[in-house]
Amino acid sequence: MGRYQKIFSAMAITAAGGAFAQPAITGDSAVQLYGRLDLSVNSVRVQRAGTTNTLSSDTSMWGMRGTEQLGDGMLAYFKLESGISADNGNFASATPFNRESYVGIGSPKMGYLELGEHWAPGIWLTVRVDPFNRVQMGASETLLQGAGNRGYNITQPNSAQYITPDMAGFRGRLLYQFGEGAPTRNRAVALDYTRGPLYIGAMYDVAEVSAATVGLTGIPVRSKTSAVGALYSFPVVRVSAYVQQNHVDGLKSARGWLVGASVPAGTGEIKASYVRTNNPGFEASQVAVGYNYFLSKRTTLYTTMAKISNEKGAKFALWPATQDMSAAAKPTAGADTSGVQVGIRHTF
Repeated sequence: MGRYQKIFSAMAITAAGGAFAQPAITGDSAVQLYGRLDLSVNSVRVQRAGTTNTLSSDTSMWGMRGTEQLGDGMLAYFKLESGISADNGNFASATPFNRESYVGIGSPKMGYLELGEHWAPGIWLTVRVDPFNRVQMGASETLLQGAGNRGYNITQPNSAQYITPDMAGFRGRLLYQFGEGAPTRNRAVALDYTRGPLYIGAMYDVAEVSAATVGLTGIPVRSKTSAVGALYSFPVVRVSAYVQQNHVDGLKSARGWLVGASVPAGTGEIKASYVRTNNPGFEASQVAVGYNYFLSKRTTLYTTMAKISNEKGAKFALWPATQDMSAAAKPTAGADTSGVQVGIRHTF
């Protein structure tokens, strides 16, 4: 493993905190408590609104997961994961396990079947290709995520998911959400390819959302999002790119993309990204640069600078400070915003 690959491995552990991966638990039966505490001091300037300083929690969470060996390579497993607001000790949602909660069964040869609440495929794809791993002020989710932003879905409750075995570097996901009488049914498919320093991923999801979510009136509509992303780890730099398109009947298509790079620097990493959404009438761009200093595999100090240029009706705000800003302090339509943050992230 080269110098850059070692640094990237440490970054993946501390940034993602294991939240997007199955546990590597050995033994006949085991349960693991895990989590991530991520807090930052943020200073955000908003055009026509002034400067706001916050202490904010950035996707802090905790969870439990476990496995039981059933023999012949088969295992049963579960995951319960909850977001927390580490700055004030509250849960991030009124739903106790608002991130993922499922039970599954399977094997490396047969694949895995899971029932419960799952991350949608767009989460898995963007956490790989976003240099900021969907956290800090450079998080791509600010512009590209959610039906209201004409982007991919986030979590899918009441869903069944099948994950295929690894087939020469290829792995697929099939997800179906049961509507249970509500206009929230979702179907999704994803395909990943990983081989050495190369990763390529693609996904397609169809969600039935309320018309008001996308600015329409009337009966629920179908929001269809397709995306493809890739990254390549060279010896001294990791580069990535991502593009998505959303289609809703009666509206112009919305497109978004990301380009990013990460470069090792000492015992840390410099990262940068440019994100753009061309949602008609709500266009915006985000540019960010940051530095992560790895104190260990579990603890990271970081700083980020970012700017969002809002156009027309867009009023995107910088994550994670937006959680703690008053309505009057947030951007109005067309108002730009910029900020800087310094934080610490610890996983367990």
